[in-house]
Amino acid sequence: MTSDSLLQLFSNPDSISPDPRWGQLLAPYLENGLIHATTYSPEEIRKHVDFFIKHIGPHLGPGPLGKDGYQPQYPSAMTDDLTPFELSLCWKDPKQQGRPIVRFVSDIIPLNAERTRIASLTQSQRLIEALRSIAEDTSDLTLHILPDIWNAVSHTLKVSETFIHSGSCSQCGSSSTFIAFDLKKSVISGKFYWRLPFCLDVPGILNLMDQVFSACFAVHEFFGSDVFRTSWHQIREHIRNNADTLLPRMISIDATAFPAPRIKVYVNCRFQGERDFDSWEHHLRFNDSVACPEDFRSTCRDLWNSLTTNPPEWAQTRPDTGPKSCLLLYELTGSSTNAADEQRQKLSSKLYIMCQEIPLPDSVIATQLLRHCELAADADILKFLAAGRKPTNFISEIGLAPRKEGAEVSIYLNPSYFARKSWGVAEDGYMAKPRITLI
Repeated sequence: MTSDSLLQLFSNPDSISPDPRWGQLLAPYLENGLIHATTYSPEEIRKHVDFFIKHIGPHLGPGPLGKDGYQPQYPSAMTDDLTPFELSLCWKDPKQQGRPIVRFVSDIIPLNAERTRIASLTQSQRLIEALRSIAEDTSDLTLHILPDIWNAVSHTLKVSETFIHSGSCSQCGSSSTFIAFDLKKSVISGKFYWRLPFCLDVPGILNLMDQVFSACFAVHEFFGSDVFRTSWHQIREHIRNNADTLLPRMISIDATAFPAPRIKVYVNCRFQGERDFDSWEHHLRFNDSVACPEDFRSTCRDLWNSLTTNPPEWAQTRPDTGPKSCLLLYELTGSSTNAADEQRQKLSSKLYIMCQEIPLPDSVIATQLLRHCELAADADILKFLAAGRKPTNFISEIGLAPRKEGAEVSIYLNPSYFARKSWGVAEDGYMAKPRITLI
């Protein structure tokens, strides 16, 4: 992977189109990401990029305005600068030798950019039906999706909106659904995400999640199984008993274990004063109800502390600097086809470090990733970012998950269409990362 090719991955468009469309604007990032992985053939890359342009791009809403530099037209919750797309690179196995698994995730935005959750959820249903038609035509690619389950969730949340909101809500915003895909050589596996209403209290959100899972049981038997009910009860009770700290933010149901669903609950872990790893690690371990090998815990601890321990001088000049929360994932794995495979029926957890809350440039973040994450130690893209001389803010999130050998590492890269011109680092090393607001 050459420096020139990596520069292409992160470059801005050479010219501004009078009628820019997200599919065409974002396709080069996906294409270059696949090229850099060095594991996809030109034909496989073509199929993946064509799939994105033809079938996902039309559901990204209107493109940015292109008069004096690009300007957003929709307040996407995908990224802090409102770019509705992230490229994800993952290292989960030593055999990868630094070559990443490529994924992407994008917002689902109404064609008319209507700023309501109902409009967003309605658009998600249109996309689900479009994907159903594509999956039935296997002539060009193999697409793994769960349209009946996904539609049940979107429908339930859309019905609930008539009771929760009378119009727009500043707390919840309008972005309600994201779509993601794992891109294997010949298979594309879909993942759906639903943002839960932030304006509800924890009991209200848990009750809404109960309704969602009941609707899923009507279309898939796993949601009525003892395995699911026991696991969901454990998660529900843990959240309910820690409502001052844990706030459910998203539900995800994906087809990466197709035909079985993988069910994930994303929880915002809000720090109560202290943010050091030991003060909230018990939530990652789910009070020892999930397997957290020591090498995974040490990787999480070392990376977290390296990114959130401020320089001593900031105690006086920037006393409140640093993340106020992290994101935890609890998975209720849905592999119900083989009851003997007990490992697939256990709860698991994952840590997300939200880099937008860490006021450091990519060069510092990438350096710490290389230092503490063994499975990504040979990643050229991290070496490239670590050597960067100019301040950049492409790394939005870091995901860490336990593996038999070390900790799986994922980074989520924001093309950052709307914030690049504001990038800069103060003399003390502080990099401001404000969220763009759209009136």
